Amino acid sequence: MPKIVDHEARRREIVEAMWRIVARDGFAAVSVRSVAAEAGLSKATISHYFAKQSDLLVQAVEENIASVTDQLVELDLDHCTAEVVEEAMMIAIPTTAQRRREAQVWLALLSRHNLDPESTRALTHLNVTVRVGIMVVLRAMKAQGLMAPDRDILVECARTHALVDGLSLQTLTDPGLMPAGQIRRLVRAHVADLAR
Repeated sequence: MPKIVDHEARRREIVEAMWRIVARDGFAAVSVRSVAAEAGLSKATISHYFAKQSDLLVQAVEENIASVTDQLVELDLDHCTAEVVEEAMMIAIPTTAQRRREAQVWLALLSRHNLDPESTRALTHLNVTVRVGIMVVLRAMKAQGLMAPDRDILVECARTHALVDGLSLQTLTDPGLMPAGQIRRLVRAHVADLAR
């Protein structure tokens, strides 16, 4: 009788092997060969699910997007306060070791931008998702009177996205220069500024 393979479980197993490599050796060490060795599978099996490194990156981005979206949905934006808005913005910034490891996907995609269509699409999807999430938070702020009425929400969305990306990049490249407490103070100041 042929062995029945749970393809979703196998994909998760492969992606988990990739994350172990990232945690231990960084994203530069991720390849079909290294993931096969880590997962204890053949290269042919890995290639069946992920033909190249960018396919693994795309899967990791999709998982990241789902995780961040779930965290955002858990916040009570219908009755939001400045503190809830601050938490919503902090979700998108990699201030912990695990989040920094996960956010390395973003850096890997940036380095592959325009090299292959899958990476370009995944990066676009990530950017759109972040922008939509920020817009949801800003609309909740506006509805609760936490944003000055004369603020242009589209401008503030772009400005907030730039702040989130900038802080993310700084904490990824030099966490000592931009520690979590400093990031939180900057986000808090930004939220307070939106009310002015």
